[in-house]
Amino acid sequence: MIRPLQAAVVLFLLPALLILLSIPGSESKENPSPGRKLFEANCAQCHGSNGKGSMEAAKTLKIDPVQLDITRDWVIRESAKNLEKRVSDGHGKMPKQGVKFSPVEIRSLIRYIRSLQLAYALKG
Repeated sequence: MIRPLQAAVVLFLLPALLILLSIPGSESKENPSPGRKLFEANCAQCHGSNGKGSMEAAKTLKIDPVQLDITRDWVIRESAKNLEKRVSDGHGKMPKQGVKFSPVEIRSLIRYIRSLQLAYALKG
């Protein structure tokens, strides 16, 4: 059973946090955030530039394309810590990135992924 405090966190604080994480500040196409740069250079080829996944990558990897969609509900509900671990240690056919990226870079990548998830959720 969900307690009132848990419901308040889920209904009010989590969306507010996602909005704060997605505020790009000075980010633009000409001046992308570090997380966006990392995503575009290392993740978009499989996860797609919008996070919805790439059909071509799914065919190459011989997996269901939905597995590459990082805007799915279960990925959105995943804690930032768990997402950081998945990126660092790898997951399924996704290679380990912990040797390639620093913890700070991984956190900036997760912030950018959260902004993609929020953009998708707002489109409804």
